[in-house]
Parts: sequence; structure tokens; C-alpha cells
Amino acid sequence: MSARRRLQAVLSLVLLSAPLAAHADIRYSVTPIGPAGSMPTGINSSGQVVGSFTAGDATHAFLYSGARFVDLGTLGGSYSIARGINDAGVVVGASDNAAGNTHAFVYANGTMTDLGTLGGNNSSAAAINSSGQVVGVADGADGSYAFLYSPGGGMHSLGTLPGGVFSRAESINDAGVVVGGSLAGTTPLPLFHAFMYASGAMTDLGSLTGAFSVAQAVNDRGVVVGWSNAGLNIDHAFLYAAGVMTDLGTLSGQGSSGAYDINNAGQVVGWSEVANKETRGILYENGAMVDLDALVDAASGWTIQTAFAINDLQQIAAYGCNRDACQALLLDPVSPVPEPRTDAMVLAGLALLGWSLRGRGRSGSPA
Repeated sequence: MSARRRLQAVLSLVLLSAPLAAHADIRYSVTPIGPAGSMPTGINSSGQVVGSFTAGDATHAFLYSGARFVDLGTLGGSYSIARGINDAGVVVGASDNAAGNTHAFVYANGTMTDLGTLGGNNSSAAAINSSGQVVGVADGADGSYAFLYSPGGGMHSLGTLPGGVFSRAESINDAGVVVGGSLAGTTPLPLFHAFMYASGAMTDLGSLTGAFSVAQAVNDRGVVVGWSNAGLNIDHAFLYAAGVMTDLGTLSGQGSSGAYDINNAGQVVGWSEVANKETRGILYENGAMVDLDALVDAASGWTIQTAFAINDLQQIAAYGCNRDACQALLLDPVSPVPEPRTDAMVLAGLALLGWSLRGRGRSGSPA
């Protein structure tokens, strides 16, 4: 075989054997959190996850931090749930007390503190920002209302949309902007609409069809996500920005979907129905909704049912099942396994061929 043909054969082998990026479609590793049946609700910038789990006959709030799973206990009853955590690791949620009422709590430094109510029996905290401001819903003397709790300032009602008799807050950003849902109006039927509360005023965000919507999260840029009626017995995830509510659709183009959280890069997580009314966790980015099952290793056996929260490192707190075992999960972004890059190997092959041809020109060797 001539020198040129030998070099061509070598180059062909280089091109054919050059590997593609390892696991190009796998973006997340899956780490189970706590016992079977655990359910996550929130995540902070350090990847600490909160939620609830079954403890015997009771349900308790948990904090997962650095592979440590901590039972947060209760206010004296048998039930608690953690629903939010800020970047300082302060947790908020709701717990039964010894009297059998459910109260909002703040958990910090190993201690659960009762935040009380607006004068009624029950309350529940949903989120906390970096300043320690807490939002949720609490009973007052004449109804239940979204509340804002400020350290040193106590709890006060945010009211309702015009004509409403009930509201609840679901999220607060670091600028103190609050979102949630409120009843509005009374005829012909009361509406329940997503709201944004800022500078002392509550604004109706509307809905996709006029009937129902609820805001679940707001990022530090003021972008809101949640879900809204999009047809008869159908809800769709939405994104609200600059006064416009956008329908995010579903994975299959049918059924319902919902958005639970959004990070500061605008990535949205939630759920979408697929065949047989089953749900799948979703990631919405760059104008497209992606099934999280497609972003984890199928060989792991995990099916992601719902994604509840995402931080700015793109870590996701999710709920999923492996065969018959379902529980809280932490999805961590993964990097491809380092391997020789295809383009580098091609360039090496071309350089080798070029060297051969230059040698041929000097020696006058036959082809």
C-alpha cells in the first residue's frame, strides 16, 4: 500500500472512531432524598431542599442539607410541612400545635417558632426571602387572607382583589414583591385570579380564559409563573411578564400543565399531563417545554412526576418514582465525562495528512 493510501486509511479510522460527547442528552443526575413517600417543596441557592415525609402515623417537615436529612419536628402536634427556604437556610411552613390548630412557622438554628395568625385559628407560611420576610395565608376575624410577616414588624393582611373574601400568598422575591391568588367579584360567579402585590397595592394578573388562575412563584426580575384555566376542565402553565400572560402549553398538546417555580435565568419547572392522565416533571426554557425524563439517565429507573423548585445553579427539587417506590429527589446538573473531542481528533488527522503530502512533494514519491 502506498504512503498516501496508508495515511488516508489512518485518517478514516480517526474519523470513524472519534467519539461524540459522552451522554449528550443526560443533563441531570438523580439523588433520592429521605424515605419513600417524602415530598419536596422548595430549594435554595445552596441546594438545600425542604418538604415533608411520613414519620410513622405522622407527617413531618424535613430539611435536606449536604446529604443530611433532618426531621424539623412540629409545634406540638403530629403534622408539619416545610414549604420554603431562603439562602440563609431559614425554613418556613405550617405545623399543628398542641391545641390542634395549624400555624405558620419559621425554623432556624434548630428551633421552630410559631408566627401566629391574623386573629383566627389557622395560618400557613409558603415562602421566605433573603430579608426574612415571610408570606402565606392566615385566618382573620372575618376570613382568610394573604399575609406578609416582617421580622420585628409582625404579620399583616395583604387584603384581596376587589370584591374578594379570600386570598393566599405563594411566593415573595428579594425586592418584596408578593404573588398568589385571590377571589375577585361575586357575580355571576366569583373569580379566583393570580395577583401581584407591590408598593402596597394588589394587581389582578388576569387569566388565560377569564375564570381561574393562581401565581406560584416570582423571580427577582418580577417574572411570574403559575397556572390558569385554558379550556373546559383544562389548566395550563403560564408565564407573566411585562403585563402579558403567556400560555406555556403542555408536553403532548393535550391535557393540563402547571408551573411551580422560576429561577432568575427564566427557567421554569412544573408538571404536564401525558397519556392516561399521568404527569411528568417539566423544564421550560428557550421557548420550549421539555420532559425531565428525557434529561436523566433512563438506566437509573427514575420517572420524574413533578418538578417543584429550581435554583440559579439549575438544581431541581422533584418528586419521582422508581418502580413502585416514589419520593423526593434532587436533580443535579452533570458535566459530560471528559473524552477526546471529535474536532481535535479531526484536526490531528488533517495535520498528519498535510505532513504526509508535504513529504511527498519533497521526495517525489509515487502515489
